[in-house]
Amino acid sequence: MAVTAPTNGTTNGTTNGTTNGTTLPAIAPDAASFLAQTYDYIIIGGGTAGLVLAARLTEDPNVTVGVLEAGKNALNDPLVDTPALFTAMLGNPAYDWYVRGSERDYDDWATLTGDAGWSFASMRPYIAKHQTLIPHSPSPSLDAAVLDAAGMATVAANHGFAGPIHTTWNTSRLPLEDAWIRGADETFGIAEKPADAWGGDHYGFYNGLGYKQMATPEELEETISSIRQTQKTSTPFQRRQLDLVIAHLLDARSANVQYILVPVSADFSDAAVFNQAGLWPPGDPSCPGATWVVCLQYPASRGSVHISSSDPTTQPSINPAYLSHPADLAVLRTGLQHADRIAGSSALKPLLGSRYRPAPDVDLSRPDAAERAVKDWVIGEYHSCGSSERAADVIKADG
Repeated sequence: MAVTAPTNGTTNGTTNGTTNGTTLPAIAPDAASFLAQTYDYIIIGGGTAGLVLAARLTEDPNVTVGVLEAGKNALNDPLVDTPALFTAMLGNPAYDWYVRGSERDYDDWATLTGDAGWSFASMRPYIAKHQTLIPHSPSPSLDAAVLDAAGMATVAANHGFAGPIHTTWNTSRLPLEDAWIRGADETFGIAEKPADAWGGDHYGFYNGLGYKQMATPEELEETISSIRQTQKTSTPFQRRQLDLVIAHLLDARSANVQYILVPVSADFSDAAVFNQAGLWPPGDPSCPGATWVVCLQYPASRGSVHISSSDPTTQPSINPAYLSHPADLAVLRTGLQHADRIAGSSALKPLLGSRYRPAPDVDLSRPDAAERAVKDWVIGEYHSCGSSERAADVIKADG
């Protein structure tokens, strides 16, 4: 896709440059149209860095910037514009999106790089800069705290009110939402309720559900010991990464509890798992169901990406090495066991039928059975990532 940035740096979604005093299109319809223009700067790649740089450069009304990015134009795409259709994009390689991290995520970046500029305190103004929060309120003004349609308190200071992206809250509740929260509370106990679920200082929607709370002391010690053993042969950068994994395991609140409803008719065959697109087919009305997805946010396993040929068009060799570290298996096993316990709580059990996968006769309270289930059903999440060369020692290692 060929894109030209508007010449005054605005990102208000317009498809032409008339609002900023030019006749240049904000999005060129084809390569020929893009090449017919003259630019002061051309930026290769419309990622977070490329578009931020383009926006900053075009704050000068006399500057014209061209941005080249692969992919189709997603403006007016109903899957993007309709919140309820977001599940249709899961597993679809044509789409990608921004997910706001928790405060701890950004602080971890700062720890790994030794640069306080990556901390949540430093990043927070930029996170808010892109957002215009529209509360569910008859009044356009916003007090220090407002309530969304679901009754969740929201602190105004955690949000932006002058950015190009307009956000609000879902006005409907999922059928099992209340029962899930009650079941989790019944199973584990929820020590702290958040003042603002999107304020940054949170772990999912409710705190108190960390691995430390769910694992036995022996399991916790065994998991951490396995990571410490790996650190002996790791690079300095990898050791710092694994230190953060251990810190999260020891944090009683470090968890991200969410759930997505997936039809029980989802295709979990080898062919579907290969590209993950088949995991999210249209639901079968005759087979209603819900799937608890246990996600590992801080894996200890490390995969690799290598070139496989001197031909630049040849796909690289990718080995994600899922579950290659025993700590990952231990954490997912424990998460699966406790998700099953929540499903069996008095709040949820009356609303559910028998378990479909793993089979009802599998005793997930047994560690070996739970581990086998993890190995049978584990897939990659939609937040795959690779190395990020922000740290000084990584840069030095490259010369």
